[in-house]
Amino acid sequence: MDKQWKWIKAVVIASLVIAIIKPAGAAYAEAGQAPVPREISAVYLQDAVPSTTASNVSGTSPGYIYRFLSEAVTLQGVEQAQDFYYQVPKAELGDNNYIELEWRQSDLLLASQSTLTVMVDDKPLTSVRLDGEENHARIPLGPEEMSPGYHKLTLSKYSVIADNYCVDQYNPANWLKITPTSHVFMDTRSNWTASDLLKDFPHPFIEQGMQEEVYGVIVVPDHPSAEIIASSLQVSSYLSSLTATRKAMPIKTESEWLSSAEFTHALAMGGTGQWNGPVKNILDNHLLELQGEELSLDNFSVTDNQTGLTKQMLLVSAETDRAIADKIRVLTDSKLAKQLTGNHLIIRETPQPQTDAGPTKPLTLSSYGYGHVLLDTVHPSTDRWTLRIPSYWKLAGEASLELKLKTSPLLTHELEEYKRNKKTRKTSANQQEKEEGSIALGTSRTALTVTINEIPTSVPLQVGEGQDGSYTVSIPLTRYIEDPDFNGVLELTFAANIVEPEEVCYPDRNGGRWIFIDKESVVQLPHEIIGNDSFQYWPAPFVNDRGLDQTAFILPQEVNGSTLKQLSLLMNEMVGDTGNLNRPVVFSEPLSADAVQSLKDFNIVLLGDIGLYPSLQQEKDKLKLQSENGRLSLAKYNVIGETAEYAAWIQPSVWNKDKRMAVFQSANGQEGFTHPQLLQFLKNEQENHSLVIMSRSQEVWSVSLDPQQSQGSQGEESPSPSKGAGLSKFSAWLLVLLPVLFLVLLFVFIRLWKKQKKNN
Repeated sequence: MDKQWKWIKAVVIASLVIAIIKPAGAAYAEAGQAPVPREISAVYLQDAVPSTTASNVSGTSPGYIYRFLSEAVTLQGVEQAQDFYYQVPKAELGDNNYIELEWRQSDLLLASQSTLTVMVDDKPLTSVRLDGEENHARIPLGPEEMSPGYHKLTLSKYSVIADNYCVDQYNPANWLKITPTSHVFMDTRSNWTASDLLKDFPHPFIEQGMQEEVYGVIVVPDHPSAEIIASSLQVSSYLSSLTATRKAMPIKTESEWLSSAEFTHALAMGGTGQWNGPVKNILDNHLLELQGEELSLDNFSVTDNQTGLTKQMLLVSAETDRAIADKIRVLTDSKLAKQLTGNHLIIRETPQPQTDAGPTKPLTLSSYGYGHVLLDTVHPSTDRWTLRIPSYWKLAGEASLELKLKTSPLLTHELEEYKRNKKTRKTSANQQEKEEGSIALGTSRTALTVTINEIPTSVPLQVGEGQDGSYTVSIPLTRYIEDPDFNGVLELTFAANIVEPEEVCYPDRNGGRWIFIDKESVVQLPHEIIGNDSFQYWPAPFVNDRGLDQTAFILPQEVNGSTLKQLSLLMNEMVGDTGNLNRPVVFSEPLSADAVQSLKDFNIVLLGDIGLYPSLQQEKDKLKLQSENGRLSLAKYNVIGETAEYAAWIQPSVWNKDKRMAVFQSANGQEGFTHPQLLQFLKNEQENHSLVIMSRSQEVWSVSLDPQQSQGSQGEESPSPSKGAGLSKFSAWLLVLLPVLFLVLLFVFIRLWKKQKKNN
């Protein structure tokens, strides 16, 4: 009995200990911080001297796999081709690089004449026979195909289903499907050697087309000034805009970078007298002395002394933080960044930015990143194109897509022939029958189909009247935008159905018939910027087509990496659709009298607990939401304050009622002021509400700060899974079960102890 009692007691005590320390351990792991800051050593990289750092694509694995398609692609008909793209990272490569193709094909393909040709950058590599025996192929890649950067991969199919050309070879049974398991294998190593690091900027901090894309961090001094915070936000937004996923570039203080679990490439910026840790030692050891307004860009090879891992550091320094803020455009202006070269550069003067932006440029297909399109029988359709409408626009007029088209001379000739036949139409039945046959042979079966949000539209082809033979066709877009299910995205595909020769026995490839779509086709979206107390068109009015030129951010006196990370995320979401990445206006407490006076000229974004802002205390009564010790009073909005985690609201500015102020803060006094789920909700908000709440369960909903409007719509706007931004069920159940488990085990322990005592 004693042994059994001891065993049960040990199990209960162990379970209690695990139940208590496991959440703490998980929280510690989530923090991602090592208990002891790492020690690093730095090597100054001289100009024109080759330097080796760790590649973003690690060589510890067997290699890097690049999947160039996300879903199966079907090639139909006798002859059809499809273009794909892959990117080679900047890393040392071995000799075992290849394309792995896998496909499925129709059993009716004639093996003796059906082939699949593989081309890279329009140069043929090989052709394989579609005999049905081997449905996969491995094509070796040479140095030209593996040079760093993007490459075009073209898969061209030619297949027939019979020897007799009088058989309809365009039967639906003539198909080949490329499966998404196809990929490019790259024999990568762990290093990358270069001798002109500034020319490669923004590599290695970001590398477009790779799985992660963001591989670096922006490092600022432990106590950054407002100028350095604004400059780091400007660089972060620029680097984020270059990625396909618009992933935010992290910003950390020097101490947090040294203590983080992951050792990354670092873009460090700060005045020469602002650093206290290893960056100060780097400056002292290498005697980087600057004068006046000079800006210095210096590259270092930085090694973690414990792991031996080597990363690159770009140190952006000047005598003052103001000099960095004034010249940081050399890293965020694409035209200036392309002029950088060497491993070390001192910049004494930078071109002034243009103050007059001039008339607004038209929104074109090329501005969305798409090029010209040539549709023919080999390339009859395009991939799906995405046109995203900025969330801060309120559309104010008829929207349309003005397609600029050209048709080939053969199609133009057929169209003119059809028009002539139409003018000379005879009334006799015999003549009418002949005319109908002529129409069937002409362009009546040739059409351009534009599919918008899964709804197809036929575009009539015309004879171009311009000098270059082009003409414009207008497609209304208003019906798609006014759809209740419209989410701010227009998805387009273009497909051409070009008439084939009527003589089936003649193997004409029809190469002279094509339809051309110009990339300067205009997307007409008349709009206005609304400046009311609502998140319906967020981030308006804080953001307009010129960016953040009328908005200022106010920060507490002390900021840490968590604050900077959330601020970077917030600003990245705000300016993501504008394309304007100028340096934001940032004020940091305590504010001078001149700074407070200048706040009247800006819309204001306030971050964090109101109690952290001494300059706001005299205007505190003008706030529509009041708080005490960091806790917001939310009960009158039918919100349980104890379960609310974050809140954001918009109201007239307390310094100028004609401007707007948005406040982001914790609802319960915890650290931080916003969350990605809340920001995503704001971007998709459709209701005319001015208060957004996020609960601890990561559920997000909106209400109005007007009590009457809030009560009138409460049944509609109360939290529900469909309104929220997501629920982490596992975390919620864990919070409930751990206390229950603790009580149950404690109860069992007490009962067994009493029973043992009674027996004794």
